[in-house]
Amino acid sequence: MALQLVSTQPSTQSLSANSHYLNKHESNCLLELLGAISHLTTPPIPSSNAVNGFFRSPEELMNYSVEVFDSYLSDFVDSIKKISAFQHICLNDQIALVKYGCLEVKMIRIGVSFDIKNKCWSFQTDNNDTIKLSLDLFKGFKTNTYSVLKKYLLRVVNELDHDHLILNLLVPILFFNPERPNIIHKEVVVLQQQLYVYLLQRYLRLKYGSESDVRNKFLRILNLMQDVQALDKLHKQNMITTVSPNNFGPLLKEILDIQTDLCIDN
Repeated sequence: MALQLVSTQPSTQSLSANSHYLNKHESNCLLELLGAISHLTTPPIPSSNAVNGFFRSPEELMNYSVEVFDSYLSDFVDSIKKISAFQHICLNDQIALVKYGCLEVKMIRIGVSFDIKNKCWSFQTDNNDTIKLSLDLFKGFKTNTYSVLKKYLLRVVNELDHDHLILNLLVPILFFNPERPNIIHKEVVVLQQQLYVYLLQRYLRLKYGSESDVRNKFLRILNLMQDVQALDKLHKQNMITTVSPNNFGPLLKEILDIQTDLCIDN
């Protein structure tokens, strides 16, 4: 069933599981989320990397990831600040959520941009050429990145029907994780996370109808989240083992727990 966003009665009105539409408050939360994460784009790739039209090695890919990390993090913080739920969280907890969640969100997004037919991703260079990243390139990593990534992408296609809306709803569910290190007000973070868990469940009911189907899909989505967390760990490990630490900027060192200061301007 297609998702339909409509304005209904006041947002404090509770809806039954059989409601056919999202109410005004639910619609606004979803539209706010989609508008915020629509700005999470991949920074342009220097044209010098696109000589052959594709990434040629794991080392080249990881060096690019390190090179554009500061730009990605800046875009990520700007995007997440557009979500009102983030503004209800204290600065200490905002920093902790960004530090431990920014790369997990990046791992979710690779499921959105994957070209199933050609088994690759396509990126724009700074002179508007295209460079491709083949799934097979990940076989070159010494870690089991390829098998975990392939399993994740197959789940996105086969179990979630490559539904980008589900993947986008996973962004705040994973991001607002009260179990991150150094969180002070866990109850506030839980409250924001539950909002998007509720929205995901509402969407699943609209799409699949029966409670049994919704429960089954939700359990599969939980498995998908475990894949994302595994990919996050592998991505960090690949950067550390593939790229010289001298190439890491202070923000990336903070994310990788090489101590420095991470600041969010309010």
